[in-house]
Amino acid sequence: RVFATDSLEVISQWCGTEAFLSIEPVVGPALVVKSSKHKRGQGTLFALAQVDRVLANNLAEGKVSFTVTHQKRHCTVLMHTQTDLPELRSICVTLSNRERWAEIETNVLAKEKSGQRTPSSPVVESPAETKQHASALDVAMEDDDNGFDGSASLAHPLTGRGCMSNENTRWTAEQSAALDSVNEGKSVLLCGPGGTGKTTLLRQLVSALPVEFTAVTAATAQAAREINGVTVHAFAGIGTGASGLAAALKRVNGNANALRGWRRVRHLILDEISMVNAALFDLLDQVARHVRNRHSDVFGGIQMIVCGDFLQLPPVEGGMAFSSSAWVELNPVVHQLTRSFRQLEDFFPALLDRARVGALSDADVDLLRTRMVSSVPDGCVQVEATRAAADHANEVRLAQLQGDFASFRAVDEGDVDLDIATPLASSLTLKPGAQVICVANDSSQGLTNGSLGMVDGFVASSGGQCRQLPTVTWQDGTHSTVSPSCAEVAVNGRVIGARAQLPLRLAWAVTVHRVQGLSLERVALRLDTTHFECGQAYVALSRARTLSGVFILGDSIDRDCCRANPGALRFLRSRGLLRISPQASQTT
Repeated sequence: RVFATDSLEVISQWCGTEAFLSIEPVVGPALVVKSSKHKRGQGTLFALAQVDRVLANNLAEGKVSFTVTHQKRHCTVLMHTQTDLPELRSICVTLSNRERWAEIETNVLAKEKSGQRTPSSPVVESPAETKQHASALDVAMEDDDNGFDGSASLAHPLTGRGCMSNENTRWTAEQSAALDSVNEGKSVLLCGPGGTGKTTLLRQLVSALPVEFTAVTAATAQAAREINGVTVHAFAGIGTGASGLAAALKRVNGNANALRGWRRVRHLILDEISMVNAALFDLLDQVARHVRNRHSDVFGGIQMIVCGDFLQLPPVEGGMAFSSSAWVELNPVVHQLTRSFRQLEDFFPALLDRARVGALSDADVDLLRTRMVSSVPDGCVQVEATRAAADHANEVRLAQLQGDFASFRAVDEGDVDLDIATPLASSLTLKPGAQVICVANDSSQGLTNGSLGMVDGFVASSGGQCRQLPTVTWQDGTHSTVSPSCAEVAVNGRVIGARAQLPLRLAWAVTVHRVQGLSLERVALRLDTTHFECGQAYVALSRARTLSGVFILGDSIDRDCCRANPGALRFLRSRGLLRISPQASQTT
């Protein structure tokens, strides 16, 4: 019922093709590894009394991660069905309490010699649903040695299907067409304005493509977290990529994880493509060709699924990805999503469409002036162009609050920059009355990324890393006591670090980059020259669900702050993807 999935190298190093958790009478929780050398009902058992440490506990997601003393390898265990959660809960209780590890008996060999069997044991019975997973692992190991040709079509080990299914899901015609192209093996570009369901569609692709052969990446850590992926730099193993192809290949060849990732991947998802410059896109293409030894095939034969809006945040430097040689050769099938799921008012999406291409009309500016305020209203997220401006605003507001403060320091594992790789803060100071935003999805606590709330006070903790925990009233009127969450950092299937911390950040003010991809109920922003990049003002404005949720700071509105990247406009126009004509101004 329970099996390991996203650490294929670990399984092969254990000399096995299947790994399970078994709750055995007397023995208790045990990790069982089965290889082709084992007969039916046999396997090598490692009692969880040998647990080295618990790395993460995301029970509500059906996942727990830990290391065991056998080669100190890390194992992530996923539940196959929701009905198995009570068994994982039992395991988590044992693993989370170090004092209880000694209670787990280890007389496995004596039990095997006596011929005892447990009829209901998922390992002994070898359930049929795991055969599919085992065959996928066998193919993965063979391909790791011989190199992928990209032609095999494997079923997903969790869903049991090898392609996207539209059954029981109400997709728009645009979304269905994109899914069909991916099913056909075509490289695609998923594009469209903010709020049109691009991330939702990506999550469907992530859940349906074969997990062993799919790399889920994004240009930024923030975007990667939204789709449970990693940054494209982390996957590729190229460092910054600024030193050229020779240096990048040297780094990849010296990184076993990156090398295996490149050789195994058949589908590469890359979100926030607008922030990937042409030089990086070309570099990724060349690395793929060399590492996979397929020099004549663009991206070494990998199916590329790139997603984003070229009229949102651009690369820090250099031209956009569509201007690269690799893009021209790849020639992805373009699927534009146009239906807004974030803004449902008839007039607001149209105003945003004009802001997106830098064509606000006089009527648009007049309408936005009705939303001007002299100070930030309560319950608003203030979106600033720079981190310095956002940090300063938060510090000022926190200092103005009366009452005692509480500080929370993260617990970190691994040798990785967790400030960049996770959304959780290294340290967090809160006071009653502090406005906070949830920065992670944590279903066990009923928390959703982007939810806004206010700290009511603090209560004593019953244990764990915090002596006290904050109580928060959320914008929807619900109340909760917030406990630490754990964010893992995984590269090519191997967890290399983790941070445990309250999934909260001060949220009177945040940066435009922080809110990209989020939907917010009430947004305070400036429409002036502080927005120094093309697309910044549009991204900030389009986070709001309604115009009544927009509050504009400052004395005036600068129409020109809503400007679009000229190269992006030319690219979209050349493919017939602009719904309105951009112009300097439009009178009515």
